[in-house]
This record gives sequence, structure tokens and C-alpha cells, in this order.
Amino acid sequence: MLQLRVPPAHNSSDDGGQDVIAELAAEYEAVAGELGLPDREGAAAYFVVKTAVPTNLVLSLKRATWAAPVAAGGAVSAALAAGAQVFLLFSVVSSRHFQGVARVRAAPIPGDAPSECYIPCEWLRACALPFAAVAAVRNDADGGAPAARARDWASLPPAAGRALMLHLYRSPEIVIATDGVPDDATFDVLHSETPAGAALLDGEDFGEELATVDRSEECSGGGGGGGMGGGGVDEHGLPPMLFMAALPGMPAVSPLVEMLLAGTAPPDAQPAAHIAADAFTRGTAGYMFGTNNFMMPASLRCGVLVGPEEHAPRLRSVAPGTPAFLFNSNQGIVMGAFLARTPAIHRLVPSSTFPPLVVKSGDATGRVMQFSWHTQVLCVIELPSMPSDVAEGILGSRINPGPLTPAQVHALATAMFSAVPAHAALRTAGMLQQMAALGMPQDDLLSPPMP
Repeated sequence: MLQLRVPPAHNSSDDGGQDVIAELAAEYEAVAGELGLPDREGAAAYFVVKTAVPTNLVLSLKRATWAAPVAAGGAVSAALAAGAQVFLLFSVVSSRHFQGVARVRAAPIPGDAPSECYIPCEWLRACALPFAAVAAVRNDADGGAPAARARDWASLPPAAGRALMLHLYRSPEIVIATDGVPDDATFDVLHSETPAGAALLDGEDFGEELATVDRSEECSGGGGGGGMGGGGVDEHGLPPMLFMAALPGMPAVSPLVEMLLAGTAPPDAQPAAHIAADAFTRGTAGYMFGTNNFMMPASLRCGVLVGPEEHAPRLRSVAPGTPAFLFNSNQGIVMGAFLARTPAIHRLVPSSTFPPLVVKSGDATGRVMQFSWHTQVLCVIELPSMPSDVAEGILGSRINPGPLTPAQVHALATAMFSAVPAHAALRTAGMLQQMAALGMPQDDLLSPPMP
């Protein structure tokens, strides 16, 4: 089995974790004015706000308000009364992302139900910030747990809130159309005090990167452990997606890899994003897979990207090691970075994993699409999602599921790796070079169906 030696994750309870917070605080002060960070002056309060329904975010953008339990409104009112600006950090449950941030404009007002209220708010930024990108940001009010694991309406300490704000403003901004939301649409308020709400939050999938952080803190020697862990098979009998950062460690295969795994590069080296893109692309062609809001959760949970029957000829270009990206047509974003672990295989997973969809608009209205070509992938790293218009400018064409040239893969990867800190890009390059030398891991590799 392939093994990678990766420096242990940061822990806010040790000196390394405090260094991360200190580094982010210094970086915040250096760029706050340039980025126009809204919390750079005066006192600020930060609340993590969860929703089970992505449409709530669009509705909030359209109406400049948020529907919340009365208890949450009380906490917001108290923060406003203390003279603080109040910021809401939004996250869809089990999306593994923060979707944006809003500033509260006024005290909450009564809602449509006695147990609910409306909180007037101004959306400052919509984006797709992966939890993995902020795994080192810790919540000292919750025993040093990753801030991204905060419960619904949890209040974050100022240091964690400012660190997340910095990351949110460094993530590519997404423009979300609101004209598709009916005028009579209503909020679906998440009540965490109810059994259903508590069960939803208790079962939230925060992503393997945060699970890896938790496991590394439980290991006394660091870099040990084994395989994926964390969650077991899903309801379809499929293992969770394999993350490169979750693989256990062994000595580096070369001095250069040793240096990269430590987050450093030779003095005369190319920029970190270019180094990571070189290691990811390796001069090979890639593939842009397609998805939508309906299929994406299953793909990200089990690490299987899909294609419809009519794409079978183009999917023949996919082979183990093919660099891959994922385009969500509903959200207009490109996600990465992935490497194929299998070719595109007909019905690799049960058909119930990705049920057929009926096209509801356009020339193909009424056509049934069968997503029966499946490729198991490895998640190299969860990079900040890229808006599709930015990706199209890089690729030089409209985004459509299908093959990518080596130049397109490299250009897109370079741009996406530029959105993460240099040390993270270099560590990823080191892990990729280690994997190129030792081979693709075989952990939980799915087998083709019997003929």
C-alpha cells in the first residue's frame, strides 16, 4: 500500500496551532485594507449559521434577510447591543464548505412562526470555501476543535472569526442568480433543538480533511494511522472517498520530495502553484466531469464521478492517474483536484447511487439521462472552487464535460493552486511526487461488476 509521510496537522492546543493563528493574524493585518475586510475596524461577533436547504441561501440573497430560531435572534441582539458588528458565516449541512458571509443590518424582527425571527442582513460575499482549506483555524471556545466543525449558531472567538473572514475574501467570488426563486418561497428554518434538527447536525459530514485532523491528534507519534477510516460504507455499500492527506507515512523517496513535504522548495524553484500543477498534470491529458446539486453529494461522499450513456466514447480517455475536475452546472463552479483511480467503468456502482434524471428544460425536455459510467477518484486536495466564467477564460472555451488537453489541465490547476497558501501547494506537490514513485493506493478500490 502506498504511504506518504506528511507533517502532522496543526493543533491549537500546542505551539504549532498557536503559530497558525498568529500567522493568520499577522497576515490579516497586512492585507485587511487591500482586501476591504469588513471586520477590520471595531468589535465584531461571528456566528456559524447552518442550513439544510441550499435554496435558503438564494432566498436570503434575494430578500436581504435570514430566518432563524428565536434563540439565535436573541444572541444576535445581545451582540448588537454590545456595540459589535455581527457577521453570519453560512454553511449548508454536509456540503463541506462555507458558502458566504453576511453582515447583520438591524435587530431581529418577529418571524412567521412564534419560534422564529427574521434577521435583516447584507450579503458581503458568496463563495465556496472548502472546510479543508481552513482545517488549521481552531475554535478555542470549543476545546481547540476546527472552527469549521462549529454547530449551528455557534459563536466564534474573534481570532477564529477574523481568520475565516480572511479566507472567505480570498476565495473566488461567486455570482448567484436569484430570479429563479419564486416570490412566494419560504425559508426552511433549521431548529437544532428538535430531534430531527439535532440528528441532522450530529450526522454532518465535515469531510475527510477534518477527520484526518482529528485522527492525527489522537495519534501519539504523528504520521501513523492507516487508510481512510472515518465513516465506513454508505447506504449503497460504498466506501468513502480516499483523500491523499489521509494516507499514512513513510520516508520520502528523494531529498526534493522531503523538502516539498515540509512545505519548502529550492530557492530558484518555480512558484509553488506551478510546482503543484506540474506534479498534478505530469504532462497528461485530463477530464472535466459534470455534476449538479442532486448528484454532487453522492459523488463527493464515495469518490465516484459519473458520465451519462451518450458520453461513453469520450470517457474512454479516462484511465488510472488521469487528472480530473468536477463542474457543477447548477452552481456554476469548478472543483478539484482529483486523480482517477479506475477507468470509466459501466455500472461500477449500484444504479441507485446516481438515479436517472429527467431533463426539464431546453431542447431535450423530457429526455431521461442515465448516469451509468462511473470513475472512482482520489481527492488530491480540496481547492477553493472556481467560478465557471473564470475557468472558461483559462480554458479558452465553454465548460462542457469531456477531455482536457495537458495545457488546459496545467493552466486550470495552476490557477486553482494559486488560491491556497504556498506551503499547502508545495506539500501537495511532494505527496504527488511520492505517489508517482510508489504507485496509486489500492485502499477500498472498487471492482468492475461481474459480466
